[in-house]
Amino acid sequence: MRRRTVLATLAATSTSGCLQRARSLANRQSPQRVSVTIKTVPADADEAAIEIARALQENMQAVGIDASIELKEKAAFLRDILLNNDFDIYVGSFPPRQDPDFLRATLHSEFAPEPGWQNPFGITDLKLDDHLNGQRTSDGQERRDHVETVAIELARKRPFDTVCFPEDFIVVRTDRFRNWPNEFMGDPLSYLSIDRADDDIDSNPPGEPVTLRMTLTDNRVTENLNPIAVEYRRRGAITGLVYDSLARRHDGAVRPWLASVVDWANDDDTTAIVGLREQAQWHDGEPLTASDVTFTYRLFNDTTLGDGEISVPAPRFRGRTSLVESVERLDERTARLRFGDTDESVAARALTVPILPKHVWEEKTGSADLAGLDVSTAITEALVWANPEPIGSGPFAFSSRVPKKELVLSRFDGHFLELNPPGWFDDDLAFDQFVVRVAPSSEAAVTLVIESDADLTGGSLPPDTIADVTGTDALAIHRTTSQAFYHVGFNLRRDPFGNVRFRRAIARLLDPQHLVERVFDGYATPTATPLARPEWCPMELKWDGTDPEVPFFGTDGELDVEEATAVFEEAGFRFEDDNMVY
Repeated sequence: MRRRTVLATLAATSTSGCLQRARSLANRQSPQRVSVTIKTVPADADEAAIEIARALQENMQAVGIDASIELKEKAAFLRDILLNNDFDIYVGSFPPRQDPDFLRATLHSEFAPEPGWQNPFGITDLKLDDHLNGQRTSDGQERRDHVETVAIELARKRPFDTVCFPEDFIVVRTDRFRNWPNEFMGDPLSYLSIDRADDDIDSNPPGEPVTLRMTLTDNRVTENLNPIAVEYRRRGAITGLVYDSLARRHDGAVRPWLASVVDWANDDDTTAIVGLREQAQWHDGEPLTASDVTFTYRLFNDTTLGDGEISVPAPRFRGRTSLVESVERLDERTARLRFGDTDESVAARALTVPILPKHVWEEKTGSADLAGLDVSTAITEALVWANPEPIGSGPFAFSSRVPKKELVLSRFDGHFLELNPPGWFDDDLAFDQFVVRVAPSSEAAVTLVIESDADLTGGSLPPDTIADVTGTDALAIHRTTSQAFYHVGFNLRRDPFGNVRFRRAIARLLDPQHLVERVFDGYATPTATPLARPEWCPMELKWDGTDPEVPFFGTDGELDVEEATAVFEEAGFRFEDDNMVY
């Protein structure tokens, strides 16, 4: 309570001082036009994102805002947003998330100074923090109440504006492999669970490796195989074949994987005793031990391993690894993880991060020197190293790559799946090689599958590219609602985005319902919250033709400029010669 009182007093004092300085500046300086840059990626990287950005730009200009669009190559875009915090507004797709606990890392004040998807917006709010902590430490209805409050506060404060959940489309061949999951191939188990088709077993030449061939348009996986590089990883399915985690999520539960057993204790604090599989080893033949486990969690907590002037956590997986308060080696094959006052179902998420080899990564703790990084940002080599020839412990090992063209992974015969698979996973590996081939476009990727030069498309396809996938039993289209969502992010560190009324008014310049029809051809679901799953979405945020919290200024995509300018004026902005000023 003392900390909350002090923080609240400081916040009030700081706000008061800022207002006084703002009034003083306003009295002696000419008004400034509101000028905003919207960052996003080019159309060939994400056509929907640029279309959303253009719609926002058009309506911002209509209300007198000097709005421009800056296009950045995908890795550079993510570096600007997640590592450098160099943006006013951005438009993009948030990485897929299943559990609502991702909102703690995304919104909690604790993470505002850190790089990555954890609080890139810079929001600091004590009430929000309380409920974010509450959803981590509670279960049952109490946890649901905290999650609902977080969703409602997020809708009101609008550090980012959720637009829609798109449909994911992939095309697969069924003549060489079968039992494809009826969902997007977003995790390693999706690939490990498929079977060979009977016809392919009969036709494959003796002694030749059985190859699964995937094609995708994003070439980043051929250039960077660092599992914690936030600007290169979205889902991590491919690096997840190379790097094992202690546990995997399967059928809605977190189940032991690299760990042979996980024993939970819930006394004063939640604790997990993790026992490693006897067969666990690295691809270079070195044994995988509990020292690698403790090293991994300490590295993720601080990639300088205590040698830097400040702690530099690994931004990817930060929401999960921040759950671990301490980790210690008990013996060669056993480690203990302590989670403090955390519900076991939440703590289990921390077991799903990749385990890294200490003998490879312990020399990557120095400061990074990389073009495109803000020199004032504390970034270590571990976060930006390309890891061109990764050494993991997963069922597939790195074989070769041609940057921007191809990546080849080969089956690792020493993996425990070959010797003693987990009891809950009884699938035999259906392929010996995994080849990723880069296609110049979505249309080209689909053509490769149609012509039997690939077995599946890797990235989600635009709906118009699958029109030709007809007329043969050897092809199938898998369609599912994505766990990723398109959104507009605001940088609250920059004026005027610290003004919640301004952010709410900007959010009302977009009509998600209209965008779903115009940009996504109807293959998306508009939403007022990132918690769109029925079990987590509050009733007052259910979509009913419009956002119930920040309804669009107008109808059917047509902006009501008069209504919009009136709301901006109520938020404290003025207009001179149809230009918005402050």
